[in-house]
Amino acid sequence: MSINQVESKKLVYTVKEVSEMLGLSLRSTYNLCNDQKDFKVLRLGEKSIRVNKESFDNWFLGL
Repeated sequence: MSINQVESKKLVYTVKEVSEMLGLSLRSTYNLCNDQKDFKVLRLGEKSIRVNKESFDNWFLGL
């Protein structure tokens, strides 16, 4: 399986991946995820956050 095949099957982004795509610091990206209502944020435990890929991609394309 190639890297492109793995990427196309991803269902979530990490906060680090989102910060790199948006060119924001990690802290700013965490703040965005905490305040954002336009894309789905999944909270895993108390500290781990994942961003739903489909909802984020749709939000990002609409900017």
